[in-house]
Amino acid sequence: MDITDLIAGDIAIAFFDLDETITDGDTDFIWASWRPRLSPRAWAERLWLARLYRDFRKGRLDIEEYIRCQRFRMGRLSPDEFRAMGESFFRESGMGRIYPEAAGVIAALGKKGCRTVLLTAQQDMIAGPFARHLGMDDMIANRFEVREGRFAEAARPYSFGEGKVLLGRKYAADAGVSLDRCAFFGDSVYDAHFLELVGRPFAVNPDPMLEKRATEKGWPVLRFAPPGNA
Repeated sequence: MDITDLIAGDIAIAFFDLDETITDGDTDFIWASWRPRLSPRAWAERLWLARLYRDFRKGRLDIEEYIRCQRFRMGRLSPDEFRAMGESFFRESGMGRIYPEAAGVIAALGKKGCRTVLLTAQQDMIAGPFARHLGMDDMIANRFEVREGRFAEAARPYSFGEGKVLLGRKYAADAGVSLDRCAFFGDSVYDAHFLELVGRPFAVNPDPMLEKRATEKGWPVLRFAPPGNA
């Protein structure tokens, strides 16, 4: 059965996580592996991310520390310089890591008149090219305020865990759509907060904690194959 057939015709908005839902790996690590060609700073970022990722997989990520890591990666770059890096990263490393099935679901939902929205903890200037390439209607991501042409503090609430609930709920409300007319595709236990609330929850290549929750709740579990193996 076509995955989109599992979504009733009254679903108006489909939210998608990015890392390991749309992509076959964590985009922070894909970024840090790409960046060493450009800057030694990336090695410090890789070590920091490795520790954060271990905590993430254990269900105890400190979102404040993760945001500090995101700020560290920008260094002294201007918003325009960092945005250009995000575009180069996508072309050279990110685009080839998109699950073909995820791209197909997003395209099919769009053709059915469903609004597709990226809902991710990734920074907006790194995540944006993915959303644009996939023809998604909108994006909710972590972002940093810009003042006098320089990056300032991170905008709140953060797009992570309960923050995704707040931001996703607000987005749906602003669109005049109730959450029972929304779908969400996510891969980690941190996505469970929002998956609990939408009308059509989907666990995509879920981590063990989310898979256990999905089994208990009877949520569909989707297995996307990496690019080249679909």
